[in-house]
Parts: sequence; structure tokens; C-alpha cells
Amino acid sequence: MLIARGYLEIDKSSTEPVNWKLREQLREKVFSLPNWNEEKLTLFCNLMPLYDCFSVNLIVQDILKEYKPPFSKELKRTLLGIICNNLFLKLKIGEYEGIDKLVSIADAIPSSPDLVFYKNNIIFYKNMALYKSSNATKYLKKCQKAIEICAWLGMEAYAQHMSEFLEG
Repeated sequence: MLIARGYLEIDKSSTEPVNWKLREQLREKVFSLPNWNEEKLTLFCNLMPLYDCFSVNLIVQDILKEYKPPFSKELKRTLLGIICNNLFLKLKIGEYEGIDKLVSIADAIPSSPDLVFYKNNIIFYKNMALYKSSNATKYLKKCQKAIEICAWLGMEAYAQHMSEFLEG
């Protein structure tokens, strides 16, 4: 129930009040698990928006220090999800420090068909950061291509979300 309430908390609009008590309970739940196993990593990945960006950065650094290749198929997906979410949170607040390191870690994970969504997002976030910091249209075009790929794959709503994020 606690985790289900957490997902509802993440989906709140920005005008709804934040449930700080619930967020603290969820953070305690994640960190009460004994060590960084795949279950804890997945839980953290899904609940990352409940953490502040500074905490996320520290936790992600710890996770990436602990896990080294070769990764299982599921761990690749989870690590890429964590990196994507971390990049999203950084770009959302205009923090560009550490983006290169996250992108190079993600790039080191070999591509496969089941990782296309994550790899496309990494390309989008990398080029969005480059575009926002340089205003060079070549990066904007790469972002637009990543958005097109999502739309071509039938994820029109997600592509729209990406487009709005880029413009915002």
C-alpha cells in the first residue's frame, strides 16, 4: 500500500500539496532494505522523483560505484532507468554538472532491442543539455529526432511530454 501511495504521490499535479510524511516513509522503506539488490534498485528508480536532486545525485554515485559490468539484462534496464531519471531531474532544475559522466556510463552499456527506449532517452537528455548550454541547433535537431523515434514507435503521448520538456 505504501508503494502504491508513493506512485500516486509522484503523479500529483504541481498544484496539489506535497505529502512530506509519505515521502519520508517511502525513503525509509527504500533504505531499510539491506543492500543495493535489483529489487531495491528498481524501487529507488521508480520513486526517484520523491527525492531532492542533491540526494539523488549522491545515491546514484553510490549505486554506480557498487555495480560494474557485466550486468544482467534486468540490471542493465534498471541502471539505465536510474540514469535517465537522474538526467531528467538534473535538467528539470537546470543542473548540468555530472551529466557527461552519467551519459558515458550509459553509453558503456551495450545496446540491445530491449534497451532502445532508455538509449533513446539518454540521447535526448544528452543533446538537450548540450542545446541548453550552447544553443546550437545541431543538438536541438538530435533532440527532435529522439522525439520522432518515440512517436514512430507508437509512444505519441511520451513524445509530446518530451517535446514539452524540451521547450519548457
